[in-house]
Amino acid sequence: MDYYLLTFSIIPLFVGRAALPIFATALFARFGQGLDVGWLGFFEDVTAVDLLDNIPAWATQDEVLVILGIFALVEFLVRHIPETRFLIDGVSDSTVKGIAAGACSYLLVGGDLTGIVDIWLETGDLTNFEWGLGLQYTWSFGIGVTVFGLASARLLLWDFIESIDPDSDLGISTAMTWAESSIGFVGIFFVFILPGLTALAAAVGILTAWLTTRALRAAERASFEDCETCGAPGPRCAPSCASCSTPRARVHGVGVLGRVTAELSADGHAHRFDLIAVHRCPHCGHRLRGSGPDQDCDRCGGSVFAGDADRAAYVGRMSQRLPSTLLVCLLFSSVPVVGLLPGYFYYRLTLLSGLSVYMPRTSRIGRRWLLRLLKFGLLFVQWVPGLGALTLPLICYVDFRIARRALVPST
Repeated sequence: MDYYLLTFSIIPLFVGRAALPIFATALFARFGQGLDVGWLGFFEDVTAVDLLDNIPAWATQDEVLVILGIFALVEFLVRHIPETRFLIDGVSDSTVKGIAAGACSYLLVGGDLTGIVDIWLETGDLTNFEWGLGLQYTWSFGIGVTVFGLASARLLLWDFIESIDPDSDLGISTAMTWAESSIGFVGIFFVFILPGLTALAAAVGILTAWLTTRALRAAERASFEDCETCGAPGPRCAPSCASCSTPRARVHGVGVLGRVTAELSADGHAHRFDLIAVHRCPHCGHRLRGSGPDQDCDRCGGSVFAGDADRAAYVGRMSQRLPSTLLVCLLFSSVPVVGLLPGYFYYRLTLLSGLSVYMPRTSRIGRRWLLRLLKFGLLFVQWVPGLGALTLPLICYVDFRIARRALVPST
């Protein structure tokens, strides 16, 4: 039973990561065998640490640990660099995670991957191998298939997150990335020590993810309506249909995070810039998936900006938000330490998120590191009465000037 609980528990760990859980498992198998779990008291008899003995010796050799560690490090760095996340997202990413989870489950039941390879090379057929004849071996295959399915569903959630926070200006994608990395590594140790509790937590996590994905789909469908001309569904905030380009008679406004509101838009010119600010296509209203100054919508093919003059006009409109944003930042920054975080989120949400996503990639990298150094230095004076209140407005102003100059170099 410990085997089934443990392998079920690892599903959420592999849905977010592939190399990190494998590396953590091999590391624990190398140094965790014979671990004293007497401190667990009643739970001492329901641990799964003894399953580490089933892992083949070759999987815990120094060379293998080094290679797995390198893979885990590369995966970690790529995931935590926004400009490179797209390199390992997609179907291939889900496939790798499914294979990694199935392989980990297979090794824990005493299987030897080298044996599978040898038989396949000799006969070209795996059906006569024992992994397909026993419940535990078949279960390990099912774990891989389940991880593949959930990893594919996870992409839907990430698509939504990337559409509302593409450059991690609000910190949503950054927080989720760190959470997945932490759970993917540290979670392995809890899985082996308390498989029953982690299996329950895994079930709750899977159910929560399923309900969240379903809710997001329902919310997106609720904001759609059919075109009166061709019948194609599209967002109610769309100025025109993505399929036939017919202008819509009733165009709804957009709110925080690109949410379609119940109010109708009265100013078509202003609404166009409002759509761009929340990373929606100014023509068909669909969420944009890319980044950079020269984006095209993948639904209608329209360009976000008609030209340099259009981009300058958009930046000019966003500049009108600067005075009020600086004032609110001043109020937040007047509260030492506590006010920094909400103030930071406020100015990124209301002002910078609508600019940074359209910056060139090289400018975004330089901006990110410059702001980190600036924030680190200003935190030391945030405690000073009076002077400390100016820290957040200064960060906001510098951030805005960098983004504006990247989009319109002449400003």
